[in-house]
Amino acid sequence: MTPGAAESATDAPSKPDGWERWGWLMAVIWLPFLVFSIAGIIDFSDGLRRVVALALVAAFAGFYVHGFVWRFGTMQPTYATAMGLCILGVGMLTGLDGFTWIVPAMAPFVISFSWYNTRVRFALIVTVAALGYTLGVIIFLEPQAWTMLLLNGGIALVTGLPRILDDQQEHKQALQREADRSAERERMARDIHDILGHSLTIISLKSELAEKLIVAKPDAAAQEVRQIHEISRKALSEVRASVQGLRVAWLPDELRSAREMLASANITATVPDDPNVVEPQNRTVMAWALREAVTNVARHSGANNCSVSLSADQLIVLDDGSGLTGRTEGNGLRGLRERVDAAGGTLVLNDNSDGPGTRVEVTL
Repeated sequence: MTPGAAESATDAPSKPDGWERWGWLMAVIWLPFLVFSIAGIIDFSDGLRRVVALALVAAFAGFYVHGFVWRFGTMQPTYATAMGLCILGVGMLTGLDGFTWIVPAMAPFVISFSWYNTRVRFALIVTVAALGYTLGVIIFLEPQAWTMLLLNGGIALVTGLPRILDDQQEHKQALQREADRSAERERMARDIHDILGHSLTIISLKSELAEKLIVAKPDAAAQEVRQIHEISRKALSEVRASVQGLRVAWLPDELRSAREMLASANITATVPDDPNVVEPQNRTVMAWALREAVTNVARHSGANNCSVSLSADQLIVLDDGSGLTGRTEGNGLRGLRERVDAAGGTLVLNDNSDGPGTRVEVTL
């Protein structure tokens, strides 16, 4: 498939489901109840007012059907507004003959239409206006029309409450989607920072070492260059895996990488060989923590010695460098703290109590 074909297939609108295609029938089947309003209008004493009122009812029904058939669920307040104007016109024409219940009898249509086809705020305005009009008719003109108030209120409740609940659920889902996107962006930022920061530090250190060895020990310099090439390829594959959400740090690799990085920085390293002392569920977080801690030692500490110790649920990285005085927590440590917090653990950074340097302690 060509890219253009793929795009067109992706962008093509999906076929409407059964409710979207035929749901309007559930609205149209209620139109016969307009016969009661029509019967009242036919009794008008003035023939012209009768014709105009019937035309307004016909227009009312037309907006109602057209809005459901062609605009179902697409938030169209225009049709509800037009229906309301038709109702007001009929009300002005019927008031003189005392058929005050005709307009309240038409209100359920515009109430239900608003809840199905307009935004919640607009539907609330329409519903309050319709119920207020009906209540006014009961108080000032037709006390016997109280049944219409119950009918209109019931219609508003039956159509409005599910819509309000659906909107609240959609709002919660939208917030959750945004939270998920934010968490994914943070995850990718942490992974890429950890991957590139670690790899570029090794590459920088090995490049400096190769430059020093290129004249005196060309074979050793060539070996360093080969390692730089290998590290670069590995970093590229890790970035690709991270973008795809597949990146997982592996503790044995990180222990081996820590020894290589510290050696390249001329730091005497004490790093354990056995990753199996760490509980399996803790190894991924420990691997990320080891990577970030050793990268910081090689890059910033100026240390001569660094020791790493592992237990079932704890990692300690200790160096004899310049310590934390005057330093602020960077993106890498913030990302590591987020990882540790997410795993239910604690990250403690402080100066070495036994002498110069820094102590990084992760406990899960």
